Amino acid sequence: MRISYHTMRTAAVIYAALPAVIFFIGWLSPLPAAVFTLLITAALFFFIKDNTDDDKKYKEINLSKTQLFLIALTAIVWCIAAGQGRLVHQTSDHEYRNAIFKDLIYRPWPVIYNDNTMLDYYIAHWLPPAVVGKLLLALTGSAAAAGIGGYMALLLYSSTGVFITFLLVITIADRGEKKHPLLACVLFIFASGLDMIGCIITDAGFTLHLEWWGEFFQFSSVTTCLYWVFNQAIAAWMLTLCVMNETKMKNFALLGILMFPFGPFPFVGVMFICLLKAAVIYKDEIKAGRGTAAVKSMLSPQNILAVISIPPVFILYYLANKTVGKGVSLIFSSISEADCTPVMFAVTYVLFEFLEAGIFIIILENLGKGNTVLRGLTVLILIIPFVQLGNGADFCMRASIPLLVYIFTEFIGAMLERFPERAEGEDNDAFIKRNAAFIVMLFLFIFGAMTPFTEIQREALRTIAFPPVLPEDLYCGESIENKPRLYFSADNYEDSLFYILTEHR
Repeated sequence: MRISYHTMRTAAVIYAALPAVIFFIGWLSPLPAAVFTLLITAALFFFIKDNTDDDKKYKEINLSKTQLFLIALTAIVWCIAAGQGRLVHQTSDHEYRNAIFKDLIYRPWPVIYNDNTMLDYYIAHWLPPAVVGKLLLALTGSAAAAGIGGYMALLLYSSTGVFITFLLVITIADRGEKKHPLLACVLFIFASGLDMIGCIITDAGFTLHLEWWGEFFQFSSVTTCLYWVFNQAIAAWMLTLCVMNETKMKNFALLGILMFPFGPFPFVGVMFICLLKAAVIYKDEIKAGRGTAAVKSMLSPQNILAVISIPPVFILYYLANKTVGKGVSLIFSSISEADCTPVMFAVTYVLFEFLEAGIFIIILENLGKGNTVLRGLTVLILIIPFVQLGNGADFCMRASIPLLVYIFTEFIGAMLERFPERAEGEDNDAFIKRNAAFIVMLFLFIFGAMTPFTEIQREALRTIAFPPVLPEDLYCGESIENKPRLYFSADNYEDSLFYILTEHR
């Protein structure tokens, strides 16, 4: 089966745009809902109409039906193991995520609580499954049916996003003459920084969550993101991989802005990659004497419509959150409160950057895979650990998601290009010498894979020790109204500018 990048990109854009449309219809009063829905729909129309391969540089992949089935099965099993559908034990962050999803299914939209606060969070990923739950509740009158159906829809929606992600990873990473599509997906699942080595050097110990060895910083592995922050990660993976595939600027604003409803922190990372790639493409177009055409490409209808449809609504929505007044700070304020000298902090920072990303970037540069975008990402990776927004290291952990996916996907591609095959009559010494680069990369990957392995093992063991709830009990659980909501709600939302868009519902 031949699957073109055009098909994957279309699926990714529709997948990411659907929650924005649902939000406009479900949260805004009729007039702004109609206007903004029309704008984003028009953006999709022009995107699909202009979904052409102008320069014959886009790719396609060839997969057998068996390979396609195995890739889809891998996506579903990985999502189930990560807690999607509540079929296994879930990480502690799901306590709040389940409460948000419960409120989206059973409460009217916008979700308003008895203390006159409004649910205000990155809820985009839950909206399509919540619609399924609401429909089942309306059709059957059964809270259990709504809960079960909602969680199964969430599993399907997440698995679909991961499936599209896998196809995009294959498009980028499984290149050259040697094709290993399923291996590319498995390597993506186990992509991580070298947390195990960090734990050994700092004597942090091998806990059930390896990634806090840096104390002040964390770059999360791919699997860690799925297990803890799937609502921000899946869309970030898809859209980043789309940007990596793009050869023109006509979709960059659309692809970047579609990330915003899923989370403003990973949105920063996706947009930074868009800007870097746009700068590189524009520079090349200027050299080729096509500067005017490049500007016209950048000012495509889909880009312009994306800019005027999604940001105005979601900026006002996020600004209503009670944490916004806390502003931006640098990490040094947290360091001053901790028992850490400047020298200890500097050593930890350098080691963290080297083990989590630097060593992979250095290898890619030495293999001739370095480019302007990769070097630009390196600068941002060096900066973001110092920025604090929200809770502790949240900005560092989430803004880095797109950046690390870019690096890991390029690293996986470099590995697969060098996948060894023994020549006829070749002895072991000659084989090792010829494949030295691959062997080094493989060992680094194995050390890194201990982090996702720990995540998978921990939740598997907890599933055995603490079996999940029965299916008929899926609708049970606390509303987020009964929990501390520092990061999840807007106080006095009627005084916010966002209320102007909702007051006539």
